[in-house]
Order: sequence, then C-alpha cells, then structure tokens
Amino acid sequence: MKMKVLALYCIVVLLLAACSSQKVSHTAAEKAQLEEMVTAKTFRLRAQWANPLATTSVTAIVNSGLLLPGSSPNRIDIISTTAYLEVSPDSVSAQLPYYGERQIANTYNPADVGIQFNGAPEDLKIKYNEKKDTYFFSFDIVNDLGEGFNVNGTLFPNLKTNFYINSSQRFTIGYFGVVTDTKKEELQ
Repeated sequence: MKMKVLALYCIVVLLLAACSSQKVSHTAAEKAQLEEMVTAKTFRLRAQWANPLATTSVTAIVNSGLLLPGSSPNRIDIISTTAYLEVSPDSVSAQLPYYGERQIANTYNPADVGIQFNGAPEDLKIKYNEKKDTYFFSFDIVNDLGEGFNVNGTLFPNLKTNFYINSSQRFTIGYFGVVTDTKKEELQ
C-alpha cells in the first residue's frame, strides 16, 4: 500500500514539474507589439482579476454572496469593470477597485474608495529580463489625498500582465489582466 501511495506521489510531482516548466506561448507579433509599447511607454494594463490578501474581512464579503460567482477570497473577478493602470511617456494613472482592509482612515468619499492616481511617477523603471523574456516595471506615486503607492509588475510577451500595489494606507493587492496599446485605442 505504501508503494502505491509513493508511486502516485512521484507521478503527481513529475506531472506538476512538467507543467510548470512549459514556456508561455506567444507569437512574434505579440512580442514585437509589447516591445514597441514598452519602448514608447504607451501601454494600458486592463485588470481582469483582483487578488487581495485573504483576510477575515475579505472572506466574509465573498461568503456573503456580494461578489460575482467564481470569485474567492484571494481571486475576485473584475472583468466587467473599467479597471486599468496606464503608463504614458510623462505620467501614470490608475482607476482600480480595491478589496481589502484600509489601515489608516482618510477623508471618506464614496467615489474614491478604489485605488486612484494620476500624475508623474517617481523612479519609473522598466527592465527587460532576457532569460524569462519578460519586462519588469516599478514606480512610486502619491495621489491627491496623500496616499503613497509603490507599484511593480511584469509584462509577458503574450500580452498578459500581473502587477501589485503596496499602499501607505492599505494592505497590498495584486491584479492580473492584459496589456493593450493606448495609441491604438485612441484611434478606435
């Protein structure tokens, strides 16, 4: 009996290792498009999933049925919202829903409960990782209410992204989504 369990365990480990070692598939056109957007600093990250810390409060909200079906305490569907983070040559802006706990209370305005900022970032860095074939970006920014944000994330050649926002007043939250070209969106 122990041998069967051990053999099953080894098979599962080997399958997981094989699945995780596969490269992300992408086309040459997608890779070229991403390189063009990053070089020009004209891209928008459209968030499709929010990944808050799964605290007791977030779990209670998910369990109450207030969120879309398929959402869990650490992965919330936000595809139907207009959640974005946009990088342009001289500024960054964001309009993102926030799920989590606020640590420092600020002036309460029901229109400003999400993560919102617009302005010139401090220390914007975009670096290419040749080994992983991805771009890493990071910057700091302070919004009009004095809340500071540290943003960092990864742009993948298949035009997918994940990014994380650390706040001076809230728990960290992550977002997953897609990369789009702001120049092409303006033409449409």
